[in-house]
This record gives sequence, structure tokens and C-alpha cells, in this order.
Amino acid sequence: MNPAWQDFLQQQGAEFMTETFADGTVHPRLQSFGNANRERRIPPQGNIICDLSHIGLIRVSGEDAEGFLQNQFTNDISQVSEQRSQLSGYCNHKGRLLANFRIIKRNGDFYLRLSRDLVAPILKKLRMYVLMSKVALEDASSQLVHFGFSGPEADKILAKRTEKSFGSNNAPDTINEIIQHQSLSLIRLPGVVPRYEIFGELEDAITLWQALDVDGAAVSHQSWQYLNI
Repeated sequence: MNPAWQDFLQQQGAEFMTETFADGTVHPRLQSFGNANRERRIPPQGNIICDLSHIGLIRVSGEDAEGFLQNQFTNDISQVSEQRSQLSGYCNHKGRLLANFRIIKRNGDFYLRLSRDLVAPILKKLRMYVLMSKVALEDASSQLVHFGFSGPEADKILAKRTEKSFGSNNAPDTINEIIQHQSLSLIRLPGVVPRYEIFGELEDAITLWQALDVDGAAVSHQSWQYLNI
């Protein structure tokens, strides 16, 4: 997690714990904004805003990045663009699924959004096959701020708040669609209510969080996971 982002969230009332992954690394995880039981009762009827720093990112860059990923994953990487994300999977040579993830594209680079504890083992596995390819792979989990916004009126609220903050009043309409606002990538997710993931640089992320916080309750990742059901 970006330390400056963690400081900002703590100023908003966030409470953190630490967790240790299998590789021995220690990471902060947001537990609640003071009342975890109340927070879990808000979705899907209410609008929520949620830090998603517990989810990891792998950045794949280089002139051979698309071809390299096309040979590794289960979906057609050529369909990924800066306007459209994609769900994909990574299997071993026997066809056993090692990880599934969402792929987004920003500034010409690909980002794999996956469970934070899978970042290290998947990076290690992918690096085995780079060989002479012009591809760079790195853990980008702390490079971009990552949070979510969801609720019955989330689409209308997001359009209104992005117009006020960035001068453009549109939010992604279709599942997997991406819209850029300044340094932010806004992605529409499937769900019974409008739901979005937002990636971007610290300053723009803080600006949008503060704008959305007026209309939604800040919650922990448990409330966000409920929406995956």
C-alpha cells in the first residue's frame, strides 16, 4: 500500500491490521472505519466507497508484452484496450488454474489485478518464460491507488462527481468498460447494482475519494466482497 494513501485513509477514520503472506512479507489491511458490523449491513442498498489495496497488481510492459501474455493466458489479450478490461486466467501445463484476474491497460502497459498473496508466485512463474522477449514484469501493487465505489445510484453519482472534480461527467456504462479521468482509470464491474473499480495516482485518487465520500459510506473490504456473491 502507498504509505501516503494509508495516511490519508487513517485521517478518514480507517483502522488497520497487518497480515503476513507465505513469502514472509508483511502488508497492512484495512479492517474498518470504526464499526465493521454496521459497514457490512450497508450494501447493496446503500452507496459504499472501499479501499482495495488488499488486491495486488502486476505490471507488464515492453514491446513484446501483448504477444507474451497472449501465449500465457486463457483469453484473447488483443481484446484488451485502454477502453476495455478483461477477465482471464493462468494455468499450468496440465490445465490447472493457478490464478484468475482482471487485465487493464494504462499508458500502453498491462496490469493484472489479482489477489495480493498471489502476486509473488505468479510473478515468479511468468518470469520463467520471458527468455529473450522484450518484457518487464514487476509488482505494481503500491504504484497505483486502488479503490471501489458501488451502490444503487453509483453511476449517476460518479458522473456528477467526476464532472465537478475533473470537468467530465461520464462513467463507464457497460461491463468491463474503462473511462479515463486525469490519471484515473474507472472500470465498470458486473453486479446487481452499479459497481466500479478505480485505479490512479495518489492526488487524483484523493480528490475523487473525497468527492464520493459525500454520497457513500466508507467501508472495509468485507463489504465489497459481499458484492461478489
